[in-house]
Amino acid sequence: MKKKTPSRRSAVPKRSRFSLTLARGARLWAVLWVASLIFTQALLSSASNLLFCFVSLLPVASLIYLLISKAAIKLLVPESRVEIEKNQPLNYEMQLINESFLPYPFVDAVMRLPTAHSVRTVDKCVHISMPPSTVYNVKNNAVFKFRGTYTIGVSCLYVYDLFRIFKLRIDVNSFSTVSVLPCQYLGNKSLSFGHGSSLFPRHWQGF
Repeated sequence: MKKKTPSRRSAVPKRSRFSLTLARGARLWAVLWVASLIFTQALLSSASNLLFCFVSLLPVASLIYLLISKAAIKLLVPESRVEIEKNQPLNYEMQLINESFLPYPFVDAVMRLPTAHSVRTVDKCVHISMPPSTVYNVKNNAVFKFRGTYTIGVSCLYVYDLFRIFKLRIDVNSFSTVSVLPCQYLGNKSLSFGHGSSLFPRHWQGF
C-alpha cells in the first residue's frame, strides 16, 4: 500500500440530516440528460440512443460506487484516552485506508485537530485523493499549554462519486481524549518520554 499525507484543507461542509445528498455535479447531469433526450428524439440514431442510456445509468452506477466505499475505506484510530502533562509534546497519528481496487479521488475527511498554538481543537476539512490500496497518514504534534480535556479524531467522511453527482456522508465519530494535567502530576509514569508522549494507532474500525 502506498502511504501519502493529505495537505489541502477547506471549510467544513454544512451537515445535512441525510447521509446521501446531491452534489454540484447533479445539475450538470440533469442538463446532459435533457440534452441527450432531445438528441435521441431528434436524430433517432443508435448512437444517440446509446448516449441517452449511458447518461441515464450514470446515477445508478454512482450509487453502487458509493456503497462499495462504505466497506472499502477504513480508519485506523489512536487509543481512546491519553494523559500528558502541560507543555509536554504529544505526537499523534491517524490513518485512512482504501482497501478497494477502485479509486476514490474525491474524499473529504472532517477531522478535529489542534489549532496552530494548541489552545483548542477545531474541525477541519481535509481533501484526500485515494488511489486503490492506498494508506493516508495524518501525522502531527502539539504542545498543549493549558490544562483541560481535548478531543482529537475524525468526525465523518464525505465521499463523492467520479462524476460528483452524489455525496455520501460516512459517520465515523472516532475520537481520542487528551487530558492535559499540571506539570509533575504524572511523575515517572510511562507516558513521560524524553521526546514527548505518543498517541499511536491501536485498533481498526471499519464502516
